[in-house]
Amino acid sequence: MNGILRWIHPVQTLVNEYQRWIHPVQILVNEYQRWIHPLQILVNEYQRWIHPVQTLVNEYQRWIHPLQTLINEYQRWIHPVQTLINEYQRWIYPVQTLVNEY
Repeated sequence: MNGILRWIHPVQTLVNEYQRWIHPVQILVNEYQRWIHPLQILVNEYQRWIHPVQTLVNEYQRWIHPLQTLINEYQRWIHPVQTLINEYQRWIYPVQTLVNEY
């Protein structure tokens, strides 16, 4: 019996230490689980939405460059053409008037 009592104290001390440490650790695990689930849902939603948004951004970038180039070319050419039309209108009226008078 004395041999059993000799071992029971260290075992009881070990159990007490385990219980002393396991409770705070269990609280930490519970808090982690309480917070991680909503965060995981948030991450999943982010990933669910970010892919289509990223695809949209990529498509926009894929199309906007050619469109911007087209607009730039249009602006580069339209000014001289508009100037030509204005000059034509400025000169054609007197000439047309002269032709009609003749």
